[in-house]
Amino acid sequence: YIAFSIADRPGLTPGLIGGMLAISTGSGFIGGIIAGFLAGYIAKLISTQLKLPQSMEALKPILIIPLISSLVVGLAMIYLIGKPVAG
Repeated sequence: YIAFSIADRPGLTPGLIGGMLAISTGSGFIGGIIAGFLAGYIAKLISTQLKLPQSMEALKPILIIPLISSLVVGLAMIYLIGKPVAG
């Protein structure tokens, strides 16, 4: 819910995925907190910086921002954050 409080609805899914990966990689509570902040700020950054045509603007908070944020957070948790925090 950290990501949800930072980026609103587009941050919810990446935050949940980051939390699941924190448990899967063994990084636990601290990894989950890091994933929440990372997901929230990445989703907020994408929502402010990504400019789309008016016809695709409705898809941005529902599909595009959560998809890109989840991909970035997932890869960061697996390759950058998970192992050092876990052990």
